[in-house]
Amino acid sequence: MNALNSSYAETFLPPVERPSGTIMKLVYAMTRRQFGKVLTPLKVFTARLPLGFGLFYAKIG
Repeated sequence: MNALNSSYAETFLPPVERPSGTIMKLVYAMTRRQFGKVLTPLKVFTARLPLGFGLFYAKIG
């Protein structure tokens, strides 16, 4: 892979591998159990949002 292709793979926000909140740790564990890994949108966006946004995601999902 050359330098041109590798620049597209990087994201603006790095993923959160180890969340600090208790609820997010529980969500990460449940996601790992169900899918075998933590999904990228969960690591990048949902880990940075307040709890209220996560509850809203659950309702529309």
